[in-house]
Amino acid sequence: MKKKLFAIALILLIAVGWVFAEGEPPAASNVEATLEAVIEGDFKHGFTTTEGPYKSTTTVENAFEVNPELVYGFKAQHESPFRSLMKVDDFTESADPLKKVGIDSILVDGEPAEIAQGTSKYLVLEYKDSDVGYWRTKSATIVIAPKQSEVDAAPVGIYRSTVTIEIAGY
Repeated sequence: MKKKLFAIALILLIAVGWVFAEGEPPAASNVEATLEAVIEGDFKHGFTTTEGPYKSTTTVENAFEVNPELVYGFKAQHESPFRSLMKVDDFTESADPLKKVGIDSILVDGEPAEIAQGTSKYLVLEYKDSDVGYWRTKSATIVIAPKQSEVDAAPVGIYRSTVTIEIAGY
């Protein structure tokens, strides 16, 4: 008898619990989460050397024997357009700056270098409006030829030329 009574009590308990369990859900407002991510711009530029790309300095030895060749490039994702502008100094003798060898020609990717509009510097590479916001990797080969007649007439010494590349907006 005790088993029957226990079974009936259990059934009644479950039935009463079920009745109280039904009904409307509690009133509550929706919740939301905002997911945010930032893609920041990045920029690297420089010369390609035996150590890899984007080096800030390099040295070309025997620059009078073979026209110096430099590979310059950048890797960028930026929010505005820019351009790489180059200035090339004459070769100057280290002990006497009055002894110089001029530059005969400058080629960028096999074409004569052009002066960038509004500057006195040569245009090397551009990150254009169509590039803005996207990763772009660009490079150019620069060949600098000294004036051979001045090389032939120059006194003995160590001559150096500096190539400076700056980044400028439009």
